[in-house]
Amino acid sequence: MRLRSKALALVAKREYSRKALLDKLSSYSEDLLQINQLLDEFEQLGYISDSRYADCFINSRKFKYGKKRLAYQLQQKGISKEIIVEHLDNIDIENEVAVAHQLIVRKYGDLLLDRSTVVKAERFLLYRGFNFTVIKHALKLAIADLV
Repeated sequence: MRLRSKALALVAKREYSRKALLDKLSSYSEDLLQINQLLDEFEQLGYISDSRYADCFINSRKFKYGKKRLAYQLQQKGISKEIIVEHLDNIDIENEVAVAHQLIVRKYGDLLLDRSTVVKAERFLLYRGFNFTVIKHALKLAIADLV
């Protein structure tokens, strides 16, 4: 009963993926069978959902990172590829270009007229998980704003 009340307290505060809650509850009990039964029950009741977790995760980070980075982070959190693809398909390329544009303008501003800064901005956006098409469009927009 102690494990169940701890799990309820955790899911009442924020969304958890099944894997994250399993990891968290493993520190309170070594009985993995009991934890998995509890997680199955929580999924049946709708207390935890990997799909809902992925949706919240993406919505909270889509203004900082590109699709590749979001997919990688969700994969690290134990979310299935099907759920990741389903939720990332909702982000269209125009929104991704706008986010990338906003990030590089905020970080580099007028310095984008220098070629070395453009290369740094490309690396910055690559690290953030944006693909080359999005990066090229965002840089083109940012440079056009300056000229």
